Amino acid sequence: YLLSGQTVQNRNIFYSLVPENFLWPMILLSTFATVIASQALISGAFTLLSQSIGLGIFPRLKVIQTHHEHSGQTYVPFMNFLLYLGTVVLTIQFGSSTRLASFYGFSMLSVMFITTLTMMFIGGNVLQWSLKKSVLIFSIFAVFEISFLLSKSMSFFSGAYIPLSVGFIFFSVMRIWRWGRKTTYKSYTAQSTIKVKELIELKKQSTTQLDRNVVFMVPKPIQSEEDNIPALVQFFINRYQTLPKNLFMVEVIHRTVPFIHTHRSHSLTFYKSETQGSIVSVKIQFGFMEEPNVEKALEHLAKHHEIELPTDP
Repeated sequence: YLLSGQTVQNRNIFYSLVPENFLWPMILLSTFATVIASQALISGAFTLLSQSIGLGIFPRLKVIQTHHEHSGQTYVPFMNFLLYLGTVVLTIQFGSSTRLASFYGFSMLSVMFITTLTMMFIGGNVLQWSLKKSVLIFSIFAVFEISFLLSKSMSFFSGAYIPLSVGFIFFSVMRIWRWGRKTTYKSYTAQSTIKVKELIELKKQSTTQLDRNVVFMVPKPIQSEEDNIPALVQFFINRYQTLPKNLFMVEVIHRTVPFIHTHRSHSLTFYKSETQGSIVSVKIQFGFMEEPNVEKALEHLAKHHEIELPTDP
């Protein structure tokens, strides 16, 4: 186009490729394309973050479900603010889209290369391909992507450092959070705990008790007297050397349906006495569209006299 000697309109090669009569329709079309691309980025960021939280590899944030039929349609206020902040900072720092070339090019090539590495893993573990076959197929793409990525790495200080820095920060947060969860889990599982039947005997034989109700959130269901009590309950016993009058072990389950209309709560009473109180295991279910409200669910059980818990907030 430049070699033909044609006039470059408004010093913009891109719009000069279009006949003058179609200039405004092309501007409108490119605007729509930009909006669609930005929406894809935003929804993709929300989905990735909410899935990371669900997998336990990212700190818990507020996730709002926006559709009652599709659990994948989410809104994450924190990520929305980060996208807004990033957009403002990049606009101020670079000033024009032309100066974003290094930033954008390095980001896209990095994503392509990471996707290729991921496909090697998927080929062997999901598609059941042999390691040789998986590497042979995807290494063809990897060779080109590595060469392009190396060439773009020369523009590190021109903008490529930004996606690398953002990626490093997110990766560090995820690794630290994962390490913390594993460490916490190991410390809890290392704690020796008594069985529910031993807890009942302890309750029967106790001469003193705390005249209050204590609710413990537990990570797994307590279904029989042969189950071990959660570590948190054991910590409570070891610290206070006594039991509360009414002890509730509550497990919260998040289902893959939008709403739970029936059989939301289920209680299992292991021990009940007018003078000594009770030991109860409670299971509460919530759909992905619901805001979990454990207090309201327990209040409902108390009103129907399924558990001995005061209905006063």
